[in-house]
Amino acid sequence: MKANGATLADRLKSRRKELGLSQISLAKGCGVSQPTIANWERGGHVPRQAALASIAFELGVDPVWLLSGLSPADQNPAHRHLSKPIRNIPIFEWPTHIDELEQAQARDYVTMSVAGGEMLAVTAPLDSDFPLGTILIFDKAALRESGRYLVQSGDYAKIIDVEYAANDDNGYIEANRPIGRLVLSLQPH
Repeated sequence: MKANGATLADRLKSRRKELGLSQISLAKGCGVSQPTIANWERGGHVPRQAALASIAFELGVDPVWLLSGLSPADQNPAHRHLSKPIRNIPIFEWPTHIDELEQAQARDYVTMSVAGGEMLAVTAPLDSDFPLGTILIFDKAALRESGRYLVQSGDYAKIIDVEYAANDDNGYIEANRPIGRLVLSLQPH
């Protein structure tokens, strides 16, 4: 589809021509007369709801776009982002042992708009390859994807890199008790 056009009449005529349809062929598809199509394209009348749905179907467009020039909400990138839940993700100090996270009090929260499972955040340990003060956010539900994981390995919590291959059980990560996959790191300034 080309640019929206200023009016319904402009969008209807532009889209019809873009598809190479005549007024007569569009009229037949919509079950109206050719003069009715011409009248709509001149802006003489606005189609009723049933006719609008029929026109939109024949032109392969959304009725909302045809009527208003606006993209339907589900196709608008801003809508997809804004429809994700806003979460207050607890931030914990780096645990020595993963079980400490169950009893720990969050030291703060980071607010994010994210889709996904249960999220948790920890401050990066001093001996990590992250700058001091970095907040690491993990998705506890994303346990079957390649990436960096917070795991319990022996007596210590650590981060490991995991590459999943097709049909790979990856016993290494299972043996290390995965907690979540790293999805974001935030460095305060």
